[in-house]
Amino acid sequence: MKIHRIVLIMFAWFTSLMTAIAQLADRAAHDEVCEKIMERYNAGDYAALHRMLSAEFQQQLSLEATEKFFGTSLRQPYGEFTAINLVFTDKETRVYEVQGEKGVCTLRLVVDGQGKIAGMIFRPGKPKAPGEEALRAEPKHDNPLKSATDKKVHEAVLEFYRKSKVPCLTVGVLEDWGTRIYNYGETSPGSGKLPTGETIYEIGSITKTFTALLLAQAVVEKKVALDADIRPLLGPGDWSHLAKKDQPIRLVQLANHTSGLPRLADDIDKQPNYDPRQPYVNHDWKMIAGFLGRVSLNSEPGAHEEYSNLGAAVLGRLMQNVWGKPYAALVEERICQPLKMADTMVGTRDPARFVPGYDEEGDKTPAWELGDWAPAGGVRSTMKDMLVYLEAHLHPREETVRLALTKTMGQGREAAALGWQITRLKNGDELTWHNGGTFGFSSFCGIVRSRDFGVVVLSNSGESVDGLAAKMLRR
Repeated sequence: MKIHRIVLIMFAWFTSLMTAIAQLADRAAHDEVCEKIMERYNAGDYAALHRMLSAEFQQQLSLEATEKFFGTSLRQPYGEFTAINLVFTDKETRVYEVQGEKGVCTLRLVVDGQGKIAGMIFRPGKPKAPGEEALRAEPKHDNPLKSATDKKVHEAVLEFYRKSKVPCLTVGVLEDWGTRIYNYGETSPGSGKLPTGETIYEIGSITKTFTALLLAQAVVEKKVALDADIRPLLGPGDWSHLAKKDQPIRLVQLANHTSGLPRLADDIDKQPNYDPRQPYVNHDWKMIAGFLGRVSLNSEPGAHEEYSNLGAAVLGRLMQNVWGKPYAALVEERICQPLKMADTMVGTRDPARFVPGYDEEGDKTPAWELGDWAPAGGVRSTMKDMLVYLEAHLHPREETVRLALTKTMGQGREAAALGWQITRLKNGDELTWHNGGTFGFSSFCGIVRSRDFGVVVLSNSGESVDGLAAKMLRR
């Protein structure tokens, strides 16, 4: 959901890192690679960037994923690159400051002896040299440290926590024997208050899986077809241009991000009383519809995946039109009440349990109010509720959930269902997942059905928890 200070997820975990380090190329080779990265990125030649990866890295990172990352996740918040300069070298990587038209980010780079990129991570903000910040002390927690799972979670959380400014986080693990909840840190710095399984967090873009589940319900109940043209569902207006090469946008494409719609409307900052800390609150459906009335699709619907908060917002509005009820009411009545998820909703009934959010630098941020963008990221929840939600997907009993989990795009390492991303891990397991991020919260949920295993991470920091979740998802 982030649009300004976007927290970039780890582009890739280092591939055979120790081997890459042993064959680490010299500085000149790294600098030459950086020049090529900037040249090809600015030219939009993402295929050439993909060819710069080592063979093993290419196996982990598809061309489509490369295009999505550079073309969307980097280009939107940073624009074109204007300079890439070496700042320091540590024992593992060379670290560069990347100057963009719109901001600065950090690049950690490993180039192997053949001049290929063996590892690469982009993070927001300027590089911080080793020792610039002291590691934090071990946080308060309720982990009993008895089982192997307890210890694995604790090790992963400590590594993440000590290098971050996250105030608190809650981890939920779902295994064949049941569930376990682990709480770490303080709900706000200095409070001494440990979060619980009933602490309420923003879950950000995990909301999109709720929106897609409403679509699955509408399909199963024969209110709409999954491949229905969205234009008749939008209501009065001329929507004939919402097509390309005679292919209209279909409902399924709003759910799997292949609609051709851009990530956001181009007039977010033109909303009344615009506040960059609350980027959606007053950009209402009238403004969204106005943008839809003039938008040109980026690609033919169904041809290319491009992550779109706009598409999710439109899907949520269409579900309102189909069901004749507000989006928030649909989420509560059709998803949360049947699953007995009493604390999951757009907004909250108990502000005392809703923790404050903090950005990745540790500064307090206001809770987001998303208005008509709520279907893209407006749901708040607790760990207890999210584990119920995850269990319903790990062991799907309802036809609607099974439909939501069915692949609708892609068949290789990267695919998508309705609202869910599907990644084939190196060991062959399929991970079904979604993450979320607002200015003050970060979240992740994922299941590996072949292992009967799932993980949820909720935090009140804008710093991504994807890497933390990945460690716990490994065998």
